[in-house]
Parts: sequence; C-alpha cells; structure tokens
Amino acid sequence: QSWTNNGRDGDQLIQAYRLYGLALAQQPELSAMNRLKQSGNLRLQTRWRLAAAYHLAGQLDVAKNLILGQSTETQAYAGHGNTYGSALRDQALILDTLALMGMKKEAFSIATQISDALSSKSWYSTQSTAFSLLSMIRFAGQAGTQGLEGSYVIGPQKRQTFSTDMPLFSTKLPLPELK
Repeated sequence: QSWTNNGRDGDQLIQAYRLYGLALAQQPELSAMNRLKQSGNLRLQTRWRLAAAYHLAGQLDVAKNLILGQSTETQAYAGHGNTYGSALRDQALILDTLALMGMKKEAFSIATQISDALSSKSWYSTQSTAFSLLSMIRFAGQAGTQGLEGSYVIGPQKRQTFSTDMPLFSTKLPLPELK
C-alpha cells in the first residue's frame, strides 16, 4: 500500500504483479491500483498487467480504457531487469489480459505469434516459456471448445497428427529407458 515508483526498471511491473495477485485472490486494492494508474508513464507491461487486475476486480470499463488504443507490439530488449522480462514474456502478458477480457479477435494474432515463437528452435527462459504457456491456456479456454487439429514431431520420428474436440491436447511422450 505504500509503494512508490523509484524509477528503477521493473518497479512499476512488480507493483502491477502484486496488484494482479491480490485481484486474482479476490482481494483487490483499488486505491493502490488507482495510484499506480495515475503515476504516469506506465510501461507497456505494467499497463497490460494492471488492466488485467482491474478486470479481475470487476472494474471492466477502467480495464478497457487502460488498454484502449495501446500497442500490442513488444520490442526485444537487452537485460531482463529484476522481472526476468523478454519480448515474448511481454507478449504473453498482453495475450493473458486480452483472453481474460474476452477480446478473442485481438488475442488471436498474438496467440499465433507466441505459438510460432514456442515452435521455433529458439531458446527462451523459464519465465518467458511459463508465461507464454499460461497465457495460451487461458486463450484456449476463452476461445471455446471448438476442438483442435494439428501435428507434432518428436526427434527423428515421423510426423504425428491429432484431432480432439477439446481446447487442449495431450499425449504420452515415449521416453528412452535410463541405464
């Protein structure tokens, strides 16, 4: 409740995380949320996480106004600061907020970008991967139960296809025996 922005990278986002956590636990701190919102120069990540907190707190109009006209484009940046951020993690924060708010059309292109990134051979931190997967789960749940079709390849095996009526697919992975 006595948070002040010291100007350090990540301070705003850490406060937005706290407020989001409280709202998720159904204990929103609206006065602290308002104070952060009015502190000015909100960073992209902070704005989107704070909008999610407002949405969870039942302040739907405030949440929408906070992201109205805001960019969903993230930029790569050097150094992750004290929040272990990355462009992919920031995309995941945006997707999570859009999915939470039921903004499926806006969320779809970001979900596609995250899916492409996770499907690439690029390395991502645990933080980026976890936030990405969590946001994709929320998006899949909000997108409805239209089912999924797709394929996957594990190592040198041939491509496996799948189809399900559920918004999520899982399969057992063959693991080599340990000696």
